[in-house]
Amino acid sequence: MTRSDWGPLHLFVAPLSIAGSLNPASSIAVFITDPNRKPQSLATILHALFGLTAAEARLASLLAEGNSLVEIADEIRVTHGTLRSQLKSVFQKTDTSRQAQLVRLLLLLPGTLL
Repeated sequence: MTRSDWGPLHLFVAPLSIAGSLNPASSIAVFITDPNRKPQSLATILHALFGLTAAEARLASLLAEGNSLVEIADEIRVTHGTLRSQLKSVFQKTDTSRQAQLVRLLLLLPGTLL
């Protein structure tokens, strides 16, 4: 089977603003997806792209759904401090520094199931 048997791929190009970059206008992200491929879970993609643990990916997913840290702590029965620690690690691994930046990054990932 060759690539031509599978059909066309989708290409998505997005500008990136990288902190500390000398010329942020020249930074881009390129995503290539196969529309015939079954979407992967967000947790699987976050692990593959950023090395997030299952707990970190779950936290990121719940934040992307619009939940607050207090709501998440109640839902998954962990302390607020535990979530703050996990969130700090998520920020470091995804090169983000605020929840809004993280959620934006997650929403820009093509082929994910939120």
